[in-house]
Amino acid sequence: MFGLGRQSRCAVLALVRLAEAGSEPVSARVLAASDGSSPALLGTLMKRLSQAGLVVARRGPGGGYRLARPADRIRLAQVIQAVEGGPAVRLATCCGGADTGGGGVSGGGGGAECRVLAQCPIKHAIRRLNDRVDRMLGRASLAELLDGGGRGVAGAMVDVGRNDSDQRG
Repeated sequence: MFGLGRQSRCAVLALVRLAEAGSEPVSARVLAASDGSSPALLGTLMKRLSQAGLVVARRGPGGGYRLARPADRIRLAQVIQAVEGGPAVRLATCCGGADTGGGGVSGGGGGAECRVLAQCPIKHAIRRLNDRVDRMLGRASLAELLDGGGRGVAGAMVDVGRNDSDQRG
């Protein structure tokens, strides 16, 4: 099974909480309590998100964090990049994506740990799937996670599959 890393999950949940709060700042302590994360981890993640321009921090009484722009203009890929430093979702870290030449930013260094990568029969298929996931996350917005009745991320995943069907080979 694959999925978002712990830091990415915490960051996405925190940003969803900020989107729900609107323009009201929310403290790292409140964000951490809302999903059971440690305040120290949330503080670190919020600093990274602030450096990436995804949140705005306000110090002092009544301070906290709020989104730097509307939720529909924040892509999940941006959140993952900010907290993980690269793609966090990989079917196999040795294969990376087509545009990475191998391992991707966090994908395991181009397959250095894999002794059979050069002759691997599935590496091209895995790279294509990794690229689809990357594109889906690049299209999916934070607002889609708030949209209980819309197409959401699942709809974006279907679209990615359709757009890539002519690139097989």
